[in-house]
Amino acid sequence: MKKPGKMQFMIQIERPNQKLSRDEIHKLLASTGLELDPDYGPIYVNPQRGRVVVRGKGTDKARAEAEKIGGIQLFRDVAVHPT
Repeated sequence: MKKPGKMQFMIQIERPNQKLSRDEIHKLLASTGLELDPDYGPIYVNPQRGRVVVRGKGTDKARAEAEKIGGIQLFRDVAVHPT
């Protein structure tokens, strides 16, 4: 049976009244097994709500662990090709 590989995710973190640095985000997600993309983010998409997006890779297990942390959602980041 083929072992599932790592998938790429957009990771949305919402922390009202906080401005998280890359280091703080890394610490927040360290126990999950997700690997952050060093070349992407953090990007604040809604500063008033403390909503920030980063990109990372991980397994389904890592995704489940991250989503146990309040205020975190993961979305598959799929490659988009021109048609």
